[in-house]
This record gives sequence, C-alpha cells and structure tokens, in this order.
Amino acid sequence: MNLSNSISIEVPFIYEAIIVKPRCRKPSLAVIKDVVTVQIKQVTLADFPVAIKIGDHNIHWYAEQLWSLMKFKDDNSSQVTADVLIANASNQDSAYRPISEPFKRFWGHYHSPFIGAKHSLKRQHSDSDFDNEANKTKKDTLHREWIEDNQSPIIQKAKDIANTMISVDGNIFIITGEPYYQTMTFGCGKNMTVGFFIHSANTESIKTDLAERFNFNALSYEKALKYARDKATSCGNTAHRIKSPNCGNIIEVIIPEAITT
Repeated sequence: MNLSNSISIEVPFIYEAIIVKPRCRKPSLAVIKDVVTVQIKQVTLADFPVAIKIGDHNIHWYAEQLWSLMKFKDDNSSQVTADVLIANASNQDSAYRPISEPFKRFWGHYHSPFIGAKHSLKRQHSDSDFDNEANKTKKDTLHREWIEDNQSPIIQKAKDIANTMISVDGNIFIITGEPYYQTMTFGCGKNMTVGFFIHSANTESIKTDLAERFNFNALSYEKALKYARDKATSCGNTAHRIKSPNCGNIIEVIIPEAITT
C-alpha cells in the first residue's frame, strides 16, 4: 500500500522454490520471477538538519542516523533523484550495478539462504539471471506440489535496502557512516612520513576502528592533530608540518549528539 509520506517503487526479483513437477515424484529446484513494492520515506528539508560538515560535504541527521546525498559514481556533482531511482528499479541486466541502481540483482548470483543445497539439488549459475527465459512466475510454473521457497527473505532484503534511503525534496539520501580522524605511517627510515585523514565507518565497525590508538572521533580534532604531529616527530620527520587532514578539511560537528562514539 502506498503511504502519503512515501514513494512506492516496484522492484522485480527472482527467488528459489523446491517443487514437485507434474508426473514427477522427486523434488526439483525452480527459479521464480516476482515483483515487490517497497516504500521509501519522504521527509521535508526542515526535518532534515545538517549535523556534520566536511568542506562542501553535508551530512544530515534524521531518526538518529546520519544521511548523505546519493550521487552517481561517475559524476560526483550529480545527485540521484527519486525519479531516477524508480526508473532504474526495473533494470535487472547483468551489467555492473552503479550506486544509482541499489535494487539491481540485489538477490545476488546465488540466493540466500540456500534451499537447493539442503535438498541436494543442482543449482545453475544462469538460473540467477532475471532475463533467463526458463524462469517463470509462480502462476506459470507447473507443479503438483510446492514444498518450500525463499521468497520471504529476499523480499525482506529489498525492504531493508529501501530502509537505507530517504527522499528529501525529490533527492535521495542514503545512510552514511560516522566520520572520524585517522593517522597512518608510510615508508620507513628517512622516508617515513605520517598521513592524517578523515575516514567514515558504519555503526557496526566504528567502535572497533576507534579502539585503535591512532583513530579519533569527530569531536577529537585537537587530540588527533597532536597525535599526528607527535608521531611525525617520533619518526624523526621533524620537517613534516601537519596542519590539517590531507584533504584540507576538518570535521565540523553541528549536532554533537550525532556523534555516538
């Protein structure tokens, strides 16, 4: 059902089923074509404040998560709109999946969880090709018994992908990682130098990353800068004057509660 505050996108997909075909006794593996309608929430810019700025890059805060504009990989100046996302959802060819096509062959080359394997049924690589003419809809798949299928987890996967996106004034934003400062040494001896960077990590990995002594959260710029300078000095690279991260920007935190580590 379409919600007034959401965008509906029809996403074609395929899943596996274990069936018994007419006039057969043993089960066999079938690949079934289907379509699911997913919802991408719409919010207004007023409810989508900027939480973090890194140079010209804005990171927004909504529903206790950080969000960044979805942009075309081959053109960082172009942002993905809701219309583009809807148009691309039907493209299920075997070409490379760009960031603007998050639903393209989202089920993968082999489905998860496997159901063919536990029945000792042979799985064909080409079966996972949506355009394979041998794959039919459930209605057109002849069978006298439908044993099981993995339709539900694949539908849930499509919904999970949709939940990582949000539409703001027609532009699509995606959940992004929390930025942090990282220092790193390169080379050895007289050629050793120290790099000072801004990285980002997802919720699951950032706590692990920040446990490393050379990583610092977005609110710890001065500590990170001091560590980078001290490390350069300890390496004997006294000429290495670190003034800011290598990108020339710092992490400007506007909403401190957006920094969770």
